[in-house]
Amino acid sequence: MLMETNKNFIIILFCLFTSIMIACSDNDNENIGEELKIERSELIFTSSGGTGNIKVANIIGKLSVSSNRDWCMVNVSDNSIIEITVDKYIERENRNAVLTISDDSNTEIHVSVIQNGGIWAISRNSFIVSNKGGEIILPISSNMEYKISTTSWIEGIENQENGYLINVQENSGNKPRKGYVTLKNERGDETSITIIQMDKSDLVGQYTISCDSIYIDEYGYKYTYEIKKEVVIGQSNDDENIFLLNGLSKTAESLTLHFDEDTNSFKIEPNIKLGTYTNDFDQTIYLYTKMYSNDTGISDSNTLFLYSMADCDDNGNLFFTRFYDDIGFTYRSWYGIETAYCNGFAVCGFSSDNNDIDSSTYIGPIEIYTNIEMKKLSE
Repeated sequence: MLMETNKNFIIILFCLFTSIMIACSDNDNENIGEELKIERSELIFTSSGGTGNIKVANIIGKLSVSSNRDWCMVNVSDNSIIEITVDKYIERENRNAVLTISDDSNTEIHVSVIQNGGIWAISRNSFIVSNKGGEIILPISSNMEYKISTTSWIEGIENQENGYLINVQENSGNKPRKGYVTLKNERGDETSITIIQMDKSDLVGQYTISCDSIYIDEYGYKYTYEIKKEVVIGQSNDDENIFLLNGLSKTAESLTLHFDEDTNSFKIEPNIKLGTYTNDFDQTIYLYTKMYSNDTGISDSNTLFLYSMADCDDNGNLFFTRFYDDIGFTYRSWYGIETAYCNGFAVCGFSSDNNDIDSSTYIGPIEIYTNIEMKKLSE
């Protein structure tokens, strides 16, 4: 009886031991046949740097990780999480690192780490501020530290979310003036923003204008001139942004200039009616502006225009350097599709009040002006 009892006890112990061994074996091999698995194969950091992590699954044994770049530091936490720390980076180009993740099964997977370069973008490099002065925000987008220096009558106040706030003091003089805000970031990039302080009424007055001119008379004869003469610019009574240039055209009483506050520029636009005149044949001619290119001649585009940004010298005298077109247009030549730019405008004649150059009423260009520059005379 005793021997039977011992025999049964031994059998029970054997079964229990076998169950424990089987359980341990199953637990040790529960991930065998499954490869390492990560939740993402790429991490992107801003130039400011920081930390990130990647969760890893199906790990057999010990989890390991290495980085091929010193600036990308890695660590394993809880044998299942890869922690990544990236330093601050201010250079222009993005940089890359590769992480190699493995475990005791010698399975390897790779993760790409990308860090973007430092941001330094200034969307506008000149402003016109009224003589009353006031605060304006310079549109600066940057994730780097930077310093500013200014002309004495311009005060830097503070960095804000959408740019840098400055204050321009009142201009108590009787002329426009020009100042600068210079910005230098920690990477060494330096940018200067021009501040011109003036009122629109300062645009009114006498100017010296220089340009090349072609005049076509009623008989089709063409005359070419180099013009340098005094003209007068006045302001429209109906629109403070419309100015009238008097004294240049032989046929139109005045030419229309549009002052664009967004670009601080005088613009010469197409299809502006300039009035009428009577020629030697006693015909009434309707006058419209058209854009002109040395490459293609008269353009009937509604979107092309010439412009020149307002500037002033150290004595406060306003000037407008050569009017130009930076949009351009394409045309077909013997060589294929080419790009041209307007460098002037034309005063074109029509026999009726219709500005379509493809219509039967189109007479042709009467005056062409190119390479136009203006400087205001000292008062």
